[in-house]
Amino acid sequence: MFEEENPLRVNSDLENLTPLKPHRYPAWVWILVFTIISLLLYSIFTIPKYLTIAKKLQDAEVLFEQKNYLEAFMLYYEAIDVVPQSGKVKFGLALACFALQNINDKLDEEDEFWGYVGFKHLSERRMIENEWKQLEAVMPKRYTQYFQESGIKK
Repeated sequence: MFEEENPLRVNSDLENLTPLKPHRYPAWVWILVFTIISLLLYSIFTIPKYLTIAKKLQDAEVLFEQKNYLEAFMLYYEAIDVVPQSGKVKFGLALACFALQNINDKLDEEDEFWGYVGFKHLSERRMIENEWKQLEAVMPKRYTQYFQESGIKK
């Protein structure tokens, strides 16, 4: 009823078949893989820099709380080089500058350097009420008028 197939015949049939073409992924898959790997490598190399800056910002906040304004300013200044658009860094830098200007005023020094630097880092920045209270606590009183005129103070 069933005929046994000759194994030699099966092999000869396989030899006559054409092999399949190797599979090739579309170009968009390769572009996507390349992009993902590139972003991953970029992240691996930049994360340590940002972790270092985050630690410096924490240290600067602690130094500011301890009223060590000059060292806090130095740490904020290092951070602003890496993240120049950071509002938190600019605000911390301005706080330290105004605190230093306030100390200069108490020493009867007429130099307005710290106040100028503080204003520079607050320009074109909107503040929320909590930030205004922090700023007002360390800023020389004569600077308050400039904020009232520009509508920052509520």
